[in-house]
Amino acid sequence: MEKITDNLLSKDEFSVIQKTLCGPTFAWYHQPTVSGVGNEENLLDTYFTHILFSTTTGLPRGILSDHYHLFYSLFNALEINALLLLRANNIPHTHERIQYNFHVDTTYPHKTAILYVNTNNGVTMLEGGTEVKSVENRLLSFDGLTKHCATSCTDKKSRIVVNVNYI
Repeated sequence: MEKITDNLLSKDEFSVIQKTLCGPTFAWYHQPTVSGVGNEENLLDTYFTHILFSTTTGLPRGILSDHYHLFYSLFNALEINALLLLRANNIPHTHERIQYNFHVDTTYPHKTAILYVNTNNGVTMLEGGTEVKSVENRLLSFDGLTKHCATSCTDKKSRIVVNVNYI
């Protein structure tokens, strides 16, 4: 069951996250497909990510970013027992909204949370038909085994979210 919480973090806590992730010096790293199951030949199926923490096979493990500390208040709000993956995602704007492929982030039982960093007309879609609008400082949390997908946005330069996988 999904849960949506608006204004999750205090204005000050959220502002620091937003200014950092939307700022000109935050490092973004190119990924060939948005959901990991797309078509690398599709030029619009691409995004940028910044992995802050990982326990995922195939990636370095532990804290991977100097910006990790910005998310302590998010961890407290989620009451995390074990953090699996923390990353910021930046999907560039497209002229028409694109829906990317449905997927799960990992195949073992966990929870997923998405913190929306900027307001735009992109959405997160959950298996079963739920659509959640991208509204800054909104948190969507759901069972991590629920298939979900992102869309691009058409009204801002990019759609920025923080994705958390945890127990």
